[in-house]
Amino acid sequence: MTLSRAFFLRVAVGDSIQQESPETWLITRPGELAVRGLGEFGFVHRDEAGRMELRFPVDRDSVSSTLGAKPVSGPCSFCGVWEVEYSW
Repeated sequence: MTLSRAFFLRVAVGDSIQQESPETWLITRPGELAVRGLGEFGFVHRDEAGRMELRFPVDRDSVSSTLGAKPVSGPCSFCGVWEVEYSW
């Protein structure tokens, strides 16, 4: 199985999502949530209901080169570990 950009990690959902810096996103839901650790690959998607989602594209190249995930042997051809910091 080959991963493509059709796979995304949904990191947060909110009423408003703003990029505060290259490493920090601010999500307003009720209350505020800050997210760090996505690098330059995080982006905002608006779903059919108008909800904003903070997403991270998951593919072998971007994950292994930027987040240190690596292929493993076993039942899955590619598994990864993501470190995302949430603060509120």
